[in-house]
Amino acid sequence: NDITVHAAGSLTKYRRSYYCDPWTHSNFSSKEVGIALASEMLHLFDPTLEIQTEPPEEPLNLTPIYRSPKVVSAYLPGDYHYLHVYKPSLLVPLAQQMAAPHYGRELITGHPATGKDYIRLHINQYSSIETITCLSKKPFSKDNFLCLYGIPEKMLNKMCARFDEGLIS
Repeated sequence: NDITVHAAGSLTKYRRSYYCDPWTHSNFSSKEVGIALASEMLHLFDPTLEIQTEPPEEPLNLTPIYRSPKVVSAYLPGDYHYLHVYKPSLLVPLAQQMAAPHYGRELITGHPATGKDYIRLHINQYSSIETITCLSKKPFSKDNFLCLYGIPEKMLNKMCARFDEGLIS
């Protein structure tokens, strides 16, 4: 752990002593990783801050924990707008995730072929929104969807119950 080496991004790797070779910064929100790097770099450029002469003591020698959702958005051919918001994790095929007993449930509305906006919400076993996928011909504000991430469905007026009753389509 060299205090003079600072790096972040999808090409960086953690030290081998962490035993987490599959994990890179590409598994996390690039904004959150960038903020963490900037706060470390601030010590180099701000003379009013205390200078660090040795690596900070790490509790239990663990990798950094990032909690912000990973966001992928794109403008696709055919005038489609795409947004996918999900928790930071290793990429696992959706079929394998859904086979897990603690997966939770999905709420899916619309279909691109019918002209209706496709929205898929994954509600985890704790009844919180864990994944948001949206595909629409109309432009939308991704900030509105980002506000839904991590919110319990009960705070959204018992959304699952209303979906089961057919009130949400």
